[in-house]
Amino acid sequence: MTNIYLQDNALISPDEMDLPSYWETKQLKEVAKVRYGKARPRESGEIPVVGSGGVYGSTSRALVDFPTLIIGRKGTAGMVWLQEQPCWPSDTTFYLEWKTATLDYHFVYYVLLQRPLSGEHARTTLPSILRSDVEGYTIAFPPLPEQRAIVRALQAVQEAKTARQREMELERERKAALIEHLFTYGTRGESTKHTEIGEMPSSWTITTPEDLLNTKIISEIQDGNHGERHPIQSDFRRSGIPFLTADCVRGGKIDFHHAKYLDKSWLDRLRVGFSKPGDVLLTHKGTVGETSIVNERYDVVILSPQVTYYRIKDSKKFYPKYLFAVFQSPVFRGQLKRLASTQSTRAYVGITKQKKIRIPCPKFAEQVKIATTLLACDKKSAALDHERALLAELFQALLEELMTGRLLTKLLTETERNERKNRSAVSVN
Repeated sequence: MTNIYLQDNALISPDEMDLPSYWETKQLKEVAKVRYGKARPRESGEIPVVGSGGVYGSTSRALVDFPTLIIGRKGTAGMVWLQEQPCWPSDTTFYLEWKTATLDYHFVYYVLLQRPLSGEHARTTLPSILRSDVEGYTIAFPPLPEQRAIVRALQAVQEAKTARQREMELERERKAALIEHLFTYGTRGESTKHTEIGEMPSSWTITTPEDLLNTKIISEIQDGNHGERHPIQSDFRRSGIPFLTADCVRGGKIDFHHAKYLDKSWLDRLRVGFSKPGDVLLTHKGTVGETSIVNERYDVVILSPQVTYYRIKDSKKFYPKYLFAVFQSPVFRGQLKRLASTQSTRAYVGITKQKKIRIPCPKFAEQVKIATTLLACDKKSAALDHERALLAELFQALLEELMTGRLLTKLLTETERNERKNRSAVSVN
């Protein structure tokens, strides 16, 4: 049975419910003049210059001194940028000059986000859109109060997402400050001493990777039969044993979404390059220095020639997660930078050079405390990032529902009207 919905006191089917019947459809040229941007002036200043890809410079005077939408004309054609301050749209863009006050320009901005203009139809190698494309773009407008209600709902989600992003940035800054402090002064407030790798607490010692490891530092895999340095592409699968490259080891965690997988038969063919739970990974080619603890759910991980693993000799004397913390510290990153050479355009720190690294070593209890403190920062950042991602998903879902009329905005305006009445009644009393 087909579900029937009541809208404006009329029974309609879902197929007929594309947009509310009282929304008015107009072409963009009916509500705004479409203007060409101009070449960026040479003089510098504080006025933002906006191109197809967003703000890319500044100048001393404005081409536009009213709120506008800037639409990419070439390159990233169809991208839209909201500018509420004086600005200079570049010559690769269009901008809108409003003809009427019966619309909320934020609403038009969200429509263009939900249903962007495309330059893919252009018969050139560079995507582009024509002025006629923008002028003929159709928008369904609800009454102005509903436009504003839609805008407020979307802005609330965007502001929450921006707040989480800023909290993440502050947490990263806090962690960076903590790392620098902890590896200079420790956690016990003791005096410091000057060493070959910088200032550190007087009770700390210096060790090397070879002193810590019960195996050699390994960074290459080889096929036992054919001497291949990495598995052939045809053997990669969607599941099995993870095969990690430098692109999978980023930002203090393993990105298993970008990992490739190999059949278990590779375990018998490969001589070296296995990583087990608790190993600390170090990328030594390309993105040198990004590190991670291996995910505990995998007993075995195969490493590409871009990744080195460090396995602690005695985990009761040296805490593996402390080594992970060391790898994030300025004292380690500075050494790695000095040791790095380049192969073509990619940085490289070979095994021989890695053996020269010096590692600051406090007592075990202090290692645990330092690692635990920094991992708490990581957990907080991860929680904020997860919340930010959920808000981004909510924004996209809400955008789709509101701009197609499936979420009736009369309810939003009625709710807001009732809240205003309640606030007024309270203030009078």
